[in-house]
Amino acid sequence: MIVTICGLAIGAPARGAPNALLAHPQPAQGAARWAPPPWRLGLDDPKGAASTREAAPTVAPATPARKGSLVRSIVFGSALGIAGFWAGGSLGSKLSDECDGSTELCLESGTVLGAAGGGTLGLALGVHLGNDAQGSLAKDLLVASAIWAAGVALALSASDVAPDASIGILVAIPIAQLGFTVKTERAAGRRRAAGQP
Repeated sequence: MIVTICGLAIGAPARGAPNALLAHPQPAQGAARWAPPPWRLGLDDPKGAASTREAAPTVAPATPARKGSLVRSIVFGSALGIAGFWAGGSLGSKLSDECDGSTELCLESGTVLGAAGGGTLGLALGVHLGNDAQGSLAKDLLVASAIWAAGVALALSASDVAPDASIGILVAIPIAQLGFTVKTERAAGRRRAAGQP
């Protein structure tokens, strides 16, 4: 009797035995389906990882700031300054009638003022364009005009004492205009690139 009971106990696995644990458990009816946490979506769900990569914003590479050109500023300033000098002088001569009917060498004030104004404007504009418009055209024109006015005043004051010196001053005026205007233009361009007023 005892042997029979032991045999039955050995031959029939009890409920909850290891063989029963190997079976796949069935989820209870109405139980919520397990979902991976958000931080594991990229590991467990390739589609989720792809969508995450697609949603990431793309940053465009920064465009290097232009620095302008010293050589172009000098070349453009010289070329447009000469062109403006001749154009302004010609226009001033046509508008002035001081030397009409004169048989002697006559230099009209309109010609002088037109040449000075046209040359100054053309020089400032050429320097500004040659530097890729990085600086300030208004400041360039102001500096060039101030140098012209100071140079002419100095030449007139020296004309009675040393005529040769006054001629040298007049020749040096456009050179000084070009040098100081280029310096002003490039300094303003560097300040603008650095975000300074």
